[in-house]
Amino acid sequence: MDNHGYDDRLAELIYRFAEYKDTKPFDDPDTMKLVAKYQRFMNKNYYDNGLTDELFEAIGKMYAGGDFAPKIDVFGKGTAEYMSKAIVVYCSK
Repeated sequence: MDNHGYDDRLAELIYRFAEYKDTKPFDDPDTMKLVAKYQRFMNKNYYDNGLTDELFEAIGKMYAGGDFAPKIDVFGKGTAEYMSKAIVVYCSK
């Protein structure tokens, strides 16, 4: 698996989002579980347990545009937008 320069564990999560975008709606229960797992991973490894739902939602919104989208879409075109929508839905619950 090509991790595109990402940590292997992070790349594995993003690959799963890339797979889901072609088979599951972004608000699917399996996708929501993946978002929760992604948030826990990011919180533990990058935010010293300070990644609140509000911050996570703001970051998720940034995934769909700007500099983030091309870096995430190396896993599959549309992955960044899918992740963004899924994170926003997850944080709104």
